[in-house]
Amino acid sequence: MNSQLEDRLDSLQDLLNGEVEMSQAWQCFDRDLLIHAGGMNVRGIQHWFTWFRLIKRFGRVDDLQVDFEELTVQGDQVEVAMRWRGTRAERPVVSNVASAKYRISEGKIVEIWTQPANYVFVFGTAIRYRPVAVCLWLLGWSYLRLADWLRPEPNPPWKPPPEYR
Repeated sequence: MNSQLEDRLDSLQDLLNGEVEMSQAWQCFDRDLLIHAGGMNVRGIQHWFTWFRLIKRFGRVDDLQVDFEELTVQGDQVEVAMRWRGTRAERPVVSNVASAKYRISEGKIVEIWTQPANYVFVFGTAIRYRPVAVCLWLLGWSYLRLADWLRPEPNPPWKPPPEYR
């Protein structure tokens, strides 16, 4: 496998598992990251931060981690078979296999393809239905924006560091 792809996916897994600071996402993703998720397309790294904060804050699994199990490379894209794991009611739980595809350019992830079925483990079966997924995204996004406004952090990781402004 291309070492650039492997390095970037290792960085992504470290981010998802909380092994590195969230501010490291700026080295992992392009600021104009394009995300395709269940028929919705959004552009900008801020949407990845919102998604990540949603699954960590509103998911029904504690200590959420991801394990990349199989990587399939085609040119500048890599499809990842993965499993979520964590605890629910203090018992270990593991998801069915989920998959996502990533496109990497100039050492950064520039595009992600994912689907609501990948998050059933995290949010429950209702996430499979697009209206529910859209409502969750909008409600969660609104809640997070309100929380940010009420209790602003001095240097939140989702704000670009000076060298990216």
